[in-house]
Amino acid sequence: MKKSMLQKCIGVSMVALSMFGGVFGVTAKAETVDEQAPKRYVDAPVASSRAVSTEYIDFASKQTEEYVFPYNVPYYYSTTLSNACGPIGGGIIVGYYDKYYENLISNYTAYYTASGRYRLQDDVYVPAMLQELYTAMQTNVVAAGVSEQECLDGLEACVEGKGYSINYTTVKTVNTDFNFTTYKNQIDSGNPVLLFCNSVQLLDLGCGETQDVVSTGLSSADHIVVGFGYCKYYYYDANGNNFRTETYLKIATGWASTLTGYIRVSDGASLDSGFAVDIY
Repeated sequence: MKKSMLQKCIGVSMVALSMFGGVFGVTAKAETVDEQAPKRYVDAPVASSRAVSTEYIDFASKQTEEYVFPYNVPYYYSTTLSNACGPIGGGIIVGYYDKYYENLISNYTAYYTASGRYRLQDDVYVPAMLQELYTAMQTNVVAAGVSEQECLDGLEACVEGKGYSINYTTVKTVNTDFNFTTYKNQIDSGNPVLLFCNSVQLLDLGCGETQDVVSTGLSSADHIVVGFGYCKYYYYDANGNNFRTETYLKIATGWASTLTGYIRVSDGASLDSGFAVDIY
């Protein structure tokens, strides 16, 4: 069972940021857009071959609270589907649960049975599943990309079409703050989280004994990612005072050249909404 396969793990994975290019543009003129229309997520990455910025955090001691899925999640992407962050995010979640319900991806096993680790994306079955989600989410039909509701409804339709049920647990809405406790509880329970982002600043965390290095190397607007872990750092000075606390979410990006990284919860309006996904 999924819950019994999870175990606590300590330590932060180092993430190598690499160059990623290309921007999917929205061709509709601004003056023709309905102001009441729901926000669209169109996946528009902007990349740098080197870190855009680097921050050094010096401390005397640090308390750490962290957890990442033991086998991460499958890192899916598409180089052919435009504005496809919704289907790709949904596809990563489908691939994750295919380990427990193996017909979620038809004629395909998403993981290695001997090790439990997820397979690299194949050239046939995963793309077919992403295309199915692309259609079910009505991607690029109303306008470029998908809305939050189209993404959630399309994922639900595909899962139920395979004979399973799906449940969403809200960790944030547009009008509420991010609920880290709910996010943490869902991740601890093995449920990945769809995160609808107003902006993404993808981070690489380098941890030392008295200094942490936080590098930003990739940014994006209006993107959907999948959370599968977290780390919370409490920094203390020489007098034992907690002078800073940072919370990071481990994510799968859906981008081909930079598959995973961290986003920082304290980055203000970076998150629009988020929903933990349980398939059963």
